[in-house]
Amino acid sequence: MEGIAGKKQMVLGSQEFGHIVVGNGPLGSDLAAALEPSILCARTQCFTLPSNIRLTRENLDFKDAVVWIVVKYRDLQDVLQSISRQNLPRGLVVCSNGLGIAHLYASESALRAVPLVRCLLYYGVQTISGQLIRAGERRASIAGLDHETFSEEISQTLQKRGFLVTREKSIALAEWKKIGVNIAVNTLATLVDARNKVILEHPELSARAETLLAELRILAAREGFTIQELSFETLRSSLEHHGENVNSSLQDLRRGKPPEVLQFLQSLLHLATAYGINTPALQLAADDLEKLCKERGVMIHHSRSRTL
Repeated sequence: MEGIAGKKQMVLGSQEFGHIVVGNGPLGSDLAAALEPSILCARTQCFTLPSNIRLTRENLDFKDAVVWIVVKYRDLQDVLQSISRQNLPRGLVVCSNGLGIAHLYASESALRAVPLVRCLLYYGVQTISGQLIRAGERRASIAGLDHETFSEEISQTLQKRGFLVTREKSIALAEWKKIGVNIAVNTLATLVDARNKVILEHPELSARAETLLAELRILAAREGFTIQELSFETLRSSLEHHGENVNSSLQDLRRGKPPEVLQFLQSLLHLATAYGINTPALQLAADDLEKLCKERGVMIHHSRSRTL
């Protein structure tokens, strides 16, 4: 097989290249490395692992491949629309953070026949001097959408690559469990521009995290979920695994981009308003992040949707 100047195009769905990872940030790059041999895609070009053969997006055929999506939530709909216009993949694995992904997936009618697995990744990755640095063990929580066979395949694929895998009963439940970590850790560590472990090192941050989680439990309950994992004890355990990590929202801010967690906070506040629930800790967190963005000269966009 040759590069974009060559005569041959990539053949996907074979034993050589069965996985395509869309999103070449630190987490997507680490996942692609774990899934080798695979193809890692950026917005305009892609390359194979481990051989680094370069391709244009136009040269890719998703047919028969499993596509893993590891992009920011704000880019997810564009990626789904792009995939829906091509030869459809054998299955989709959405690793982006956020709630309501199944509804977003269902809005793309061409994709409804494609098996979907939600995969929430519970570890951190950052790039330091060109090298990927992973904090904590590779852990994943997965849930499928009416495709048990495909869910089991993805679970086995990850376990064979050394991931610790937890299976959840539903996509929504998996997402609510993960949102607690995103909101508490990404918000507070970003506000003080520090590694995640700072939350355990400062009592005022620990107390603030507990208050955020308490409000999330109330919102989750109104959505029909009683989630014990939205607790400070669970958060402490998580931080013991990836406390050294610089979370993705702080990495966003340091690159002059709006932190993804702010979009999640805004949507949670819309959800709270819809239910008539007072959430002062979530509101303060959003206000503080908006103020920090303005101080850094980072443009922010207000979410108007209750769906994350």
